[in-house]
Amino acid sequence: MATRIKKAKILNAGKAAIDFTLPDTFGKPVSLSSFKGKNVVLCFWHRSFVPFETFAFDLVKMKEDLKGSNCEVVSVFYNGDGQGKEFWLKTLEESGMMELVNLFDENGISRETGALSTLAKNYDLDLATIPQCYLINSEGIILSRDIDTSKDPAATVKALLAK
Repeated sequence: MATRIKKAKILNAGKAAIDFTLPDTFGKPVSLSSFKGKNVVLCFWHRSFVPFETFAFDLVKMKEDLKGSNCEVVSVFYNGDGQGKEFWLKTLEESGMMELVNLFDENGISRETGALSTLAKNYDLDLATIPQCYLINSEGIILSRDIDTSKDPAATVKALLAK
């Protein structure tokens, strides 16, 4: 528990987001720091939660609602059930999420072994704590680590950015 509390303090609003690099849908490495100058809604997710379809719809709608606001929606997929790249790409296609910036932390969270990637450790993620969405401002500072995608997330993002 002490480790989780320590990690939570590092990830609080006002702290610098921890940089990482993951491959996108084309296999090209993308770093969080490459979005400097843009606001980022960073969403960590896996396919095995309910209601995934609603979550996916809300992310795509948020992307549309944030057009023109210098904000990018970045999704990071975890394959806790061992699904590979083909499963991930099929899920993105079927859910309409291809318009987002989609990254893959392959084997980042293992349901079988409990192993976690550096990114999952840095953001204190496991399959029970995701989906989880952060708002990071254009300077790389965390504004929120709890954007609720089910309650007009674009309005929440715009209000936080206006402060």
